[in-house]
Amino acid sequence: MKWIESLGGPLVLLPKSLVSEWGGADLEHPMEGDDYGRACAVPGYLAEIPVGTGVGLVLWGSPDRTTILETNSGWALVRWQYADSEAGMLECVHANIANAEVLEEIRHTGTDESYQLFDSVYPGNEIEETLELKLAPGVYRVSTRNHAESRTGFLAHLFEPA
Repeated sequence: MKWIESLGGPLVLLPKSLVSEWGGADLEHPMEGDDYGRACAVPGYLAEIPVGTGVGLVLWGSPDRTTILETNSGWALVRWQYADSEAGMLECVHANIANAEVLEEIRHTGTDESYQLFDSVYPGNEIEETLELKLAPGVYRVSTRNHAESRTGFLAHLFEPA
């Protein structure tokens, strides 16, 4: 399974059609009106952000390793907080995501069928690592969920049709 992580800032999930419009960080004047600065300024764990003619999602919080996982409850962006192994993490997510504590929830209208998840510091045309999420266009309830037990902990952003 492929996991990505950021250099320390937020990740962004953008419709594939908008990836080239993401400007990332201005290395000469970081966070002064650039897309990375806008992403860093969003409140909470998950928020919408205007990009070009559309909207993307910013995943904030800690820069945990992140993957995309299909669960019985829907597609999830899973953030690895701690676990002894990848197998243990995935087993824990599948067993607990439906009943994990909901920290916040937003509604998001998906317009494309393909989304790219990547480190917000990079411009869309210079992405080093990315994950692809396939979603049918439509309205989704996206809940940020947290689960912690003695040996495994995760944060997940779960996409469920609204």
